[in-house]
Amino acid sequence: MNYNYWAVKVPDDVAERAKEHGCVGGALYVYKDGQYGGSPPRASIGCTQATPFRRRWWEKFKVELYAGWVAFRSPSGTSRQPGSKPSRVTGKGGCKPCLICGADRFTERAHFPTPDRHGGVETVSLCPTHHRLLDNGRLSDWEIMEICRKKFLHLGLASAKEFADWAHKNKYPYSFLHMLAKSVRKRNGARQITYYIQNEGALSVDA
Repeated sequence: MNYNYWAVKVPDDVAERAKEHGCVGGALYVYKDGQYGGSPPRASIGCTQATPFRRRWWEKFKVELYAGWVAFRSPSGTSRQPGSKPSRVTGKGGCKPCLICGADRFTERAHFPTPDRHGGVETVSLCPTHHRLLDNGRLSDWEIMEICRKKFLHLGLASAKEFADWAHKNKYPYSFLHMLAKSVRKRNGARQITYYIQNEGALSVDA
C-alpha cells in the first residue's frame, strides 16, 4: 500500500511511475492534481531532498505521472526550461553511446518522443550537446534520422519530415516545419549570416 505525505492512498501504477521518475520518497510527495494539502506542493524530481515551493509558480514544474496524479520537478535541478531536466547516467562503460555522434564519456537518457513532463518514459541515449539540440528542436535532418535509424527503424519512416511529424504527434514539441523555421546565426568574416540548418541546400540569408 502506498500513501503520500497526507495519508492519501496512491495507486500502485502511480507509485511505480513516481519511481521511474526518481521522485524523492517514492509516492510520498505525489499529489492528486490541484490537491496539495492547503500548502505549496513539494518538488521531488531532480533533487535529493523534497523542497516546498516558495513562489506560486509550481504549475510550470508539474509532471503528470498518471491521469489525475502529479509530482513536481525542482526548479534548481532544471536546466534550459522547466521540465527538461534529463535523467543522467555516468560515463564510459556505464551507459550507451550517443545515438548521433557516438560519444560515450557522458550521456543522458533523453525522453523522446514524449517529454517526461507529459508522462513519457521512452528514452534515447544522447550526449549533452545533442540532448540540448533535441530539446530545442535544432537537430539537422541527418541527426534526427540517426535517431530514427538506430532506435525507431521499425516505424518504416523514410525521411526526416516523416519522423519529426510522427514524433510531434506523440507530444514532441516541434513538428518538421517548426524545426525548419529555426536558424542559427554565425559570423562569416564581417557579415552575420543566418543559416537554416534543416535545409541541406545551404539556404542562407544575410542579416
